Amino acid sequence: MENLIYSSELISWTFNEEKIEIKLNNVFFASYNEESKLIYAEVGKNFIKTSVHYFELDGTCRMIYNLETGEIKWLHQGISKFLKFDELVQVGYFPFKNLLLVMLNKLRKDVIALDLDGEFLYEVEKPLGYEILYFQEFPSYIAVVCEGDKNHEDQYGRSRFNFKLNLTTGILEKEDLAY
Repeated sequence: MENLIYSSELISWTFNEEKIEIKLNNVFFASYNEESKLIYAEVGKNFIKTSVHYFELDGTCRMIYNLETGEIKWLHQGISKFLKFDELVQVGYFPFKNLLLVMLNKLRKDVIALDLDGEFLYEVEKPLGYEILYFQEFPSYIAVVCEGDKNHEDQYGRSRFNFKLNLTTGILEKEDLAY
């Protein structure tokens, strides 16, 4: 994959010497995710995210979620999947780990884990004194990034940390600073 370019109405890249073009309205960010091997795109007016799209390098839409409708649509083993949630905040999509992390409710930021068949696995409990912010994938683990309160700052006043997610149990283990 090379030459990833995006504008407010188009995302394009080159894959296997073929130019791929995806027409989308209100694109304000796009990038290539090395871990998932997918193109990630954020869409919304005035830089306010309303939906997120994931594309395979050949241009196939692999997953989309819409924050206004609460809908999540994805492909798994060639089958289209669909779920709808009230108060959807964000979705972590980790196809190589067979995992969706779904954050609900802007105030509480509840997180549930589902497999790619859409089956419930567990609820992720936020660490005491921390607020869950977002999800991030590293080569060796999935992180739930959390912001600590004043009691959880390091000696330099930093309080944002990566918590390693145990994929089997959903238990979080503090790893290192998040940036």
